[in-house]
Amino acid sequence: MGDYKLDPFLIVGTEGMWGLAYYIFLLPIMQIVKCGSTDPIAYSSKVLGKLCAYGYLENSAFAFTQMADNPILIVQTLLSILSIACFNGFGVSCTLYASAA
Repeated sequence: MGDYKLDPFLIVGTEGMWGLAYYIFLLPIMQIVKCGSTDPIAYSSKVLGKLCAYGYLENSAFAFTQMADNPILIVQTLLSILSIACFNGFGVSCTLYASAA
């Protein structure tokens, strides 16, 4: 990285955009994947059983309902997003200014 002058916030923003693109593609697929049988012996219940909630692999509508019912979840979600953004920004900045230059 010593040969390149890259803005740390541009790098973190690009990572975030790739993550957003990934989940825009993946999230609808996860919302249509059903958990399968409720039979404890069935293969699909063993594989997906611990990952599934309310019959589907992902249920975003239920997540938004929970956030609407409890505003503290909205605050915690926003603080978590801020924390991850700061962590990534500081990590890339340290790499740029301390060790890679």
